[in-house]
Amino acid sequence: MTTTRSAADRFFARQSELDPVRAALSGAPVDPGARLDYSPANFAARAELLRSTDPGGDPALAERLAAETAYTEAGLATELNLVTCPPVLLREHLGQLARDGDPAVLAEALAGVPAALRGYAETLRATALPPARRQVEMVLGAIGSWAAGTEFGDSPQAEAARRGYAELAAVLTEEVLPTARPEDGVGVDRYRAAARFHLGEDLDPAHCHEVLVAELDELRAASAALAPRGVRETCAELNTDPRWTVTGPEALRDWAVERLDTAASVGREVLVAPPGLGAVQVHVPVEHGSPRYLPPAADGSRPARLVWPVPATDPVPVWNQTTMLHHEGVPGHHLQLGTAVLTATSAWAAHTVVAGNAEGWAVYAEGLMRDAGALTTPQERLGHVLGLRLNVAMALVDLSVHTGLPMGGTGASWTLDGAAAFLAAESAFDAGSLYFTVLRSAAWPGQALTYAWGARAWQELRAASDAEGTDPREFHRRMLALGPCGLSVLRSALGA
Repeated sequence: MTTTRSAADRFFARQSELDPVRAALSGAPVDPGARLDYSPANFAARAELLRSTDPGGDPALAERLAAETAYTEAGLATELNLVTCPPVLLREHLGQLARDGDPAVLAEALAGVPAALRGYAETLRATALPPARRQVEMVLGAIGSWAAGTEFGDSPQAEAARRGYAELAAVLTEEVLPTARPEDGVGVDRYRAAARFHLGEDLDPAHCHEVLVAELDELRAASAALAPRGVRETCAELNTDPRWTVTGPEALRDWAVERLDTAASVGREVLVAPPGLGAVQVHVPVEHGSPRYLPPAADGSRPARLVWPVPATDPVPVWNQTTMLHHEGVPGHHLQLGTAVLTATSAWAAHTVVAGNAEGWAVYAEGLMRDAGALTTPQERLGHVLGLRLNVAMALVDLSVHTGLPMGGTGASWTLDGAAAFLAAESAFDAGSLYFTVLRSAAWPGQALTYAWGARAWQELRAASDAEGTDPREFHRRMLALGPCGLSVLRSALGA
């Protein structure tokens, strides 16, 4: 009989052969000569692999196979969008190879770009589901800059890659854009498949909407209590208050390390870190980007890292960043994803992430640190509440654009401008800075649910565990030991 480990390992090895870009972006080692292929035949082979793999008794793998099969059959794995479509992920992969610094590996990947993108053009021609017009236009804008860019030098391979993107741009302009659908959303049925993929459990959009609207009302009240003179006014003052700003990458790194150390100390009351996990290294590059966590290497050759990009050396407001460190670092992604890498029983488990579980745990971990006393000031607690409020608002926008449910509790239908204004009203950001956030939800259906809805699942499981008298340390140890799994697997493991 096939063992669980061999089933997962064989599946991951074949999946990596068919999609080396996905494997590389997950941190798995990939053969430098792996073929980049986005043709209809390749996507058909990926779908057949999902359908034919026997999970060997592993409930986590079985759930992922079913969820990804539904996602693929809904046409979401091949759909053109600004975030997850093949040409965008391929570009991200090339950038990663360039940063890694092996010119030969980069040159081989660049040389394979034209054929890979021609294959994707054939896939777009073969699909019966036209992409959203707004997504085509945004991808065209990105591809146009890539086709003219010089990021990868002037080698013959780099020129071939630029030519490949230019050829795809022509296909999108002449063939795809004229037949693109005017609607931004994917519709209720496809949205359910997307939500199942990201969460690892089935979702009733109407029920989810009702619950999140009520949660948003609670968070509005909580933020008003912490900022009685007004949220926007308070945030504007804190952003320039020298007591809540830090200047320069080195000072920011020191500030972050101090708070991560505090989190590790107070977290010992409710959490158990596995041997060998170690501390998180903090890197503060002067560049644009979002904070991100990079797990340690399983062989110990690379420690865990928290990368916190800052666009300039100007003073950075930090009153709302303690929660970010708890989410991306300790005890959030570091404890969960770092532990998964060090204790995984298969390559699949080491390099698979279910967003509803991972992001849900990280938001839940923010609350653990609040309850443990790591957020010692009203300013930091306001930063935490506003983060939760924006998470819920983003989930409501996501539900609205794709299923037609009203925007939050306003009763208004989704529009791009209306969604940006809604998010601005629920945060300290201006509407103009939130358009990409809205477009990201349109491009990536269901992903915005993973923060608020995933955290709610963790909170419900913790409440059930507490009701049984289970020690919190044991609850966290047991749930995190399950590794990368959908929320339905978490609930089954606890009997919830």
